[in-house]
Amino acid sequence: MGQIHFFVKDSYYKKKLGPTINELKDSRKNLSYDESPEYSDLQLVMDAFKEVGADVLFINPPVNGPWYDYIGASREKLQKYYDKSGKQVTDQGFHYYDMSSYSDTPYFLEDTIHLSWRGWVAIDRQIDHFMNSKTKPKYEKTPKQFYFKQIIPPKKEDNK
Repeated sequence: MGQIHFFVKDSYYKKKLGPTINELKDSRKNLSYDESPEYSDLQLVMDAFKEVGADVLFINPPVNGPWYDYIGASREKLQKYYDKSGKQVTDQGFHYYDMSSYSDTPYFLEDTIHLSWRGWVAIDRQIDHFMNSKTKPKYEKTPKQFYFKQIIPPKKEDNK
């Protein structure tokens, strides 16, 4: 059985969390995923799938809620990440499974971020539903301005 407070495997807690548990308290108060180059990386992956017409299910797994609270990370900022990434995926016609509602489900994760058997059962069910769905994707081309910001060269001043 896992550590009661964080609902993780005892072996993980003893090896990874326990030795530095006091130092980790409130250590991530500034953690935020609002701005990140990974959104562009995600877009590149989606564009590759669009190009070949792949029917894809994107899965966004939960974090360990009690652990997230312990390290002082903001649940509000985390929800902004889920909303932003979910919107990016669904606005482009991809299937999306948001698992954030499982953040506080005991033993859904075996540590702070990796799914346990309970998490994999939920994913297996979603994949089964996706594989048996008759809905096929309709993708729009991604505008180039998503990747490229217009760079305006500075004006040259006259040295006269």
